[in-house]
Amino acid sequence: MTDLPLPRSWRFLVEALWFQRWPTDPQGWNTVTQTAKAQGLLDALAFAVYTFKPDLPPGVAQTLREARYNAEARYARTQAIIQDLGRLLREAGLQAVLFKGLVLAQAYPYPPARFFSDIDILLPGREAQERYVAALKAHGYREEPEAHEGESAQHYPKLFPPQTGLAVEVHRILGREGGFERPERTAEFWQAARPCPAFPDFLELDSIDHYLFLLYHALQAHLLELGVRTFYDFHRYTLAWDEATWQRVFERATALDLVPTLRLGLALQSWIEGRPWGAYPWGAWLAPPPQAVLEAAQRAMLIEPETELHRPWRAKIKPGWRGWLAYLRLTITMDGILPWYRWPGRIGNLAQRTLRSLWHAARHGDQALADRRRLLAWLREKNG
Repeated sequence: MTDLPLPRSWRFLVEALWFQRWPTDPQGWNTVTQTAKAQGLLDALAFAVYTFKPDLPPGVAQTLREARYNAEARYARTQAIIQDLGRLLREAGLQAVLFKGLVLAQAYPYPPARFFSDIDILLPGREAQERYVAALKAHGYREEPEAHEGESAQHYPKLFPPQTGLAVEVHRILGREGGFERPERTAEFWQAARPCPAFPDFLELDSIDHYLFLLYHALQAHLLELGVRTFYDFHRYTLAWDEATWQRVFERATALDLVPTLRLGLALQSWIEGRPWGAYPWGAWLAPPPQAVLEAAQRAMLIEPETELHRPWRAKIKPGWRGWLAYLRLTITMDGILPWYRWPGRIGNLAQRTLRSLWHAARHGDQALADRRRLLAWLREKNG
């Protein structure tokens, strides 16, 4: 594979966080710290530095020390909320799966090192979701109308606990496409779920199922807007996996029609880590994606993350004008979940995003649109 150049600031961060090859001058440390903050990895860097204790410029040392203390405080608040959520589950006679950020945090050397902005909970279907949301609201969890601007049908709008803490997203399905929108897929994942050691009131997904969902979530649902942090998550989550495990990953991806997503995710991991494809356990028997697809993904990652350009392309699944009507219904009403008095705010959010998208399209031209079309066409193929 011939890769696009990795930005120098990203390379500094990868060298430090993945491989503990620390900068040798204050400017290098400033670059690493600023890049880590932009990529949502400042807390991870703060704990890595604390563990390995390299010499730091005073300003950088202060920034990372504050990040570590804040992360520890946030995690302590989160643990209190999780206990409350578990108690309400027991009282409602329900089971739930924890997934995404809070579970990924358990794969980090120290869980508070993993930044996350909400708690994701999966309930087995709409009826269970509605019962649990009602229980949360009855115990003081509140909606904030502008807290969720994105398009989503699989989870209820963000709920905030009565005490200070992270928002809670109560899901009834895992995703909107890639097979994750089908109730039978959610049921299949539920059957393979297991007790969560860190949070005994909850279940967690099978690790291979979770990894493949996370790949879908990062590459297809968010079209790489989550940046480098995604691949540090994957690095931590799969660190102990051997070739036999990766063979099972491939078999499961084949069964789930996610082989293109797997191949692209692994190729991007190789690019970011600066290691050749053949150096990985899968390198001898799994092919990378076509070069044009890989380069489109690399360019998509390198564009500023504040863009909203990709939203219609990833959210408009059905073709033609019916697709646009379905997209507008999803965006404005969250597939009928939101009451009518919330619609004006959502319409305003949609108009604002559209203006930002048009401005971004004018700046980046047709290449960005062409890359996104190519990526989505590849990711939506059946097993590449």
